[in-house]
Amino acid sequence: MKKFLLLLFIAVLACPGGSALSAPAQAVKFSWNGTPITFTGASPVQEGKTWLVPIRPVAEELGAELKWNAKGKELTLSTFARTAILVIGSKQMKVNEQTVALPTAPKQHKSAILVPVEALEAIGLEAAWNPAKTAVDLKPEFTVVKKYVFPIQVASVRYRGQYEEITKVFTLLDNEVKDVINGKGMSLYYEQNYEQGHDTEICIPVSKAVEGKSIEYNGQTIPIVTKTLEGGYFLSVVHQGTPDTLGDVWAQMDLYAKNTRVELTSPSREVYVQEDLKDYRKQVTEIQLRFKDL
Repeated sequence: MKKFLLLLFIAVLACPGGSALSAPAQAVKFSWNGTPITFTGASPVQEGKTWLVPIRPVAEELGAELKWNAKGKELTLSTFARTAILVIGSKQMKVNEQTVALPTAPKQHKSAILVPVEALEAIGLEAAWNPAKTAVDLKPEFTVVKKYVFPIQVASVRYRGQYEEITKVFTLLDNEVKDVINGKGMSLYYEQNYEQGHDTEICIPVSKAVEGKSIEYNGQTIPIVTKTLEGGYFLSVVHQGTPDTLGDVWAQMDLYAKNTRVELTSPSREVYVQEDLKDYRKQVTEIQLRFKDL
């Protein structure tokens, strides 16, 4: 009898349902924009038809801030566009004051907080599963909107160069006009040319005209010009993430324009809404593609 009870006890411990945080034999692989996510301390686990994912590695890739209230067992996740609140044991979360139902509640495992994939989608991530449901790629989801942008006075320099040089040119211009800046800087793109350099214009909104100033770039003296950028209708996407993730945004916006038969015109714009030179994942950029007036 004792032997039977011992075997029964061992069988219960071995059962996958014995622990909500016991990973199944075939674990799903999670990646971020195609790069595998490294989980330490806790791994993704399956519960019912959904998966619970340690939130910290995902939040770091997203450039989000996490705040933990141990007393209330409440986790707050903040990005530029969203603030989400999750509570351990609750199947409801708040996203920008709206209530979102979850298939299963977030859980705490030692120092790790695990949340269902559906919670990640609610905070603005796209979860792309492979056909076999053995891997999922996470990446920021974005919405294309049509908006009217008003004319704005800027100080600008136009040059040919590679994308990697934008920060240097922007800094040179910023140093010359810093006393009259009154808005977010941007890059305007007129033509792509990887051999000769892209036809680029760096613009910074200013409160008054800048006269008699220039920057030194690659052995050239480039004059700073004060001009008014025309207003008009634009396709717009606000994106938080590293510069290398912007390529996908541009591609999807071009596809959107084709599918909706919107005729784009030059130049396109990248507006630097929020800069973070220490953690590029927290940078916020607005892509604006000009199209013919409605």
